[in-house]
Amino acid sequence: MRKRRWHLLLALALILRLVQTASASGPYPITVRASSHGTVSVDKQVAEKGEQVTLTIIPEENYTLDLLTLTDRYGTQLHADGMGGGVYVFTMPGSAVTIQTRFIRQTAIKNPYTDITTAHRYYDAILYVTEQGLMQGVGDQKFNAAGALSRAAMATVLYRLEGKPELAFAGRFSDVSGDRWYAAAVEWAASCGIVNGYGSTFAPDEPITREDMVTMLLRYARHEHMNLLTTQDLLAGFIDGGNVREYAVSAMNWAVRYHLVEAIAPGVLAPQATATRAQAAAALMALADIEREHSPLLSKSESRGLALD
Repeated sequence: MRKRRWHLLLALALILRLVQTASASGPYPITVRASSHGTVSVDKQVAEKGEQVTLTIIPEENYTLDLLTLTDRYGTQLHADGMGGGVYVFTMPGSAVTIQTRFIRQTAIKNPYTDITTAHRYYDAILYVTEQGLMQGVGDQKFNAAGALSRAAMATVLYRLEGKPELAFAGRFSDVSGDRWYAAAVEWAASCGIVNGYGSTFAPDEPITREDMVTMLLRYARHEHMNLLTTQDLLAGFIDGGNVREYAVSAMNWAVRYHLVEAIAPGVLAPQATATRAQAAAALMALADIEREHSPLLSKSESRGLALD
């Protein structure tokens, strides 16, 4: 019995040695991980140890390369020489290589926030809304990306996007007095049919839900005569897609189609969850990106001189 066990262990050791030998012999594969807002191409898919490999990296318009990482099969980072013009060269090691990149949106401003780095999921969107004057920090050089967005704040963002038109204050809601910082925004949004109240009240400080946020965005799009509706039923692809309230179904379907909202977890849309400040920033940037991807859908906004690129 002991002899059979010994032979079995010896056979396993030989098989492992053969696998290791096979994996250690070239040529070795080169894998490029997919990345948003840019492309990476290599001049060869496999290479021998010591061979030169050339990368060509092309960011999308208005984006720039933020991070380039090359690792071998053991996780060791490799060096790549920049040759200019988006071209990089590295020497192939004796193993497979994985290439990862990250692209960020080019902005005219320096990141003013200490709680937001380029690694943040919504970094581009946060700097976009800051640069455009649509959203501001919360003080002490913080943006508070995970913080809740109120109904009044969402109305104010859209009011700023509209260019803050002047209008007489009519006092439509009993809980919105004319001396509040959001008074003009709520008055404008109500006059355009972008917001509705709860009878005679608006609940300005109430955190806005994700489905209410996209409903306001769709109403704004209609106000701007943007033809952005979709007839596709995209909510069925989410576990909780059936939980979207009836009044918000069209808006949420539209928002999913044009990437104004994303799942907060695989298959989870969370329509009644509170919208965060970062999620609102992402939705606003996605609305702007539609101009580039689906031109001329935002032609009216462009004609008003809004910087939506």
